[in-house]
Amino acid sequence: MARVTSVRDDVADVSFLDENPPNDGEDYDFQFLRPLPKEGDVVEAQLGGRYNEWYRATVVKAHPNITWDVEYTAGDANIDLGLARVSIREYDPFEEEEMVQVNWLEDGEEYWVDSVVTGTTENGAGVNLKRFDGKEVTGVSSTLVRRIRWDFEKDDDVAVLVDSEDDGNVFAGRVTKVLENGRYDIILDDGDLANCKSWSDMRFQWAMSWDED
Repeated sequence: MARVTSVRDDVADVSFLDENPPNDGEDYDFQFLRPLPKEGDVVEAQLGGRYNEWYRATVVKAHPNITWDVEYTAGDANIDLGLARVSIREYDPFEEEEMVQVNWLEDGEEYWVDSVVTGTTENGAGVNLKRFDGKEVTGVSSTLVRRIRWDFEKDDDVAVLVDSEDDGNVFAGRVTKVLENGRYDIILDDGDLANCKSWSDMRFQWAMSWDED
């Protein structure tokens, strides 16, 4: 955590609030500094500060001890109190081909369904989705959609981004091993190997458009 003390020519002087500040005394490019959330900001918050669930929320109070109270627009909980900075991040609109979960009500029961974003509404307030079972829905309010960290298991059929640093290509494959560091070894359908892949470079095959070909 740091506080900007002055700005000149888009270069900022900062005062760190940590006991062991990084690169103390250096100047920082102002464009790379991010302000702390303030009351009224729309953010994405981690439920309870510990669960694998991230929801759109509004900051209702910013505390002097650098924690925040937020009010959710979706999910079972309405308010979280005293969330740390690590549990609050900037809210980004959902993107096409992003895997998400949608809050679904059927036969009086409410549950979360694995889905993929297929498009957005014209006003940007909603998304079109395809569920894991192939059912397509349109115009779902973004307040009913959440992000999670996806976990894969051995033998899952996946699509994996190879050479992501060079914009790479996506290939079909199968998970052969779940590593202790949370990454995955994958054998591609062409026989090549993609080892130690991050979950962020992977999708379930049901989420890919080639399933419709």
